[in-house]
Amino acid sequence: MMREVVELFYLNETPIMLSGEKYEKYIGPIPLTLYSEGIKQTIEYMQKEMVKSKE
Repeated sequence: MMREVVELFYLNETPIMLSGEKYEKYIGPIPLTLYSEGIKQTIEYMQKEMVKSKE
């Protein structure tokens, strides 16, 4: 298992950009969300759900 960890370690050091080009051919355009916007939306959703669960 350690061999695989070492082999894939570069993924933690070097930013990578994944492409959805192949999927778009089949399902159409994929909406893109900036990381910062995704975090913001996630926090807002979780806060809203916490309020709901307390009611």
